[in-house]
Amino acid sequence: MKLFVTTMLVLALTATMASADSQVVKKLKNCGVEAKNEFGSHIEYPATKEGAGYVGFFTVDEDATGTKQRYSLVNCATRGMVQVKAEYKLKDAAQTAKSGKDLMSFIAGLRKQGMLANEQAFAKLAKQAGYKPGTATLPPRGSESTVRSDCGCKTFYPDLFYSN
Repeated sequence: MKLFVTTMLVLALTATMASADSQVVKKLKNCGVEAKNEFGSHIEYPATKEGAGYVGFFTVDEDATGTKQRYSLVNCATRGMVQVKAEYKLKDAAQTAKSGKDLMSFIAGLRKQGMLANEQAFAKLAKQAGYKPGTATLPPRGSESTVRSDCGCKTFYPDLFYSN
């Protein structure tokens, strides 16, 4: 009996370890990537040309606790960035998205109005909507932490990317 229990425990652990490695990663167009496994998903949506030298980057993480959304607006000329984050608990996430009151819907509304081509205006509108915008200057081109923003700027504004 002891051998049986030990064998079952080893098989269960092996199955758990094998399933934890079953992550599927898929490259998307325009600097995007999608990673999914049985625990959830991480999606870096394709970069979006917002106009006037700005590129937008939307990221969504979903797991058993809920949904985390992040939008970063990058000025390809100055490397300035404004970032807004939102988190929705699992029980509220579907209803929030359905109601159109999530961060993704907020950004889509601003994009339709052409309001994402100015860092200060975006930060002000985000704050008015109840978000806490953060600002930063990106590290130099080619830094490990700027791979995605560099890709988006090279894709949509190569003249600005290479002139700095």
